[in-house]
Amino acid sequence: MFDLLGRQRQDRKKVCLLMKIHIEYQNQFGKWNHYQTKHNEADAYRVAKNRANQTGKRHRLVNENGSLLDLVEPDR
Repeated sequence: MFDLLGRQRQDRKKVCLLMKIHIEYQNQFGKWNHYQTKHNEADAYRVAKNRANQTGKRHRLVNENGSLLDLVEPDR
């Protein structure tokens, strides 16, 4: 497509930057179980930190590709 001056117009595609962050906890056998999915990394960390302290279990934040973002240990 061309603009009014005859230059080729570049179509700009909208890029979706939402990343799903999965909160998982580790059970007594060492297996990671899914707990919750969030889109906000700060909120996901806050939830994982609070829940780790309440349950005494390790939690981790994993992105949708399976890459580890953070590992949360309980304070106890």
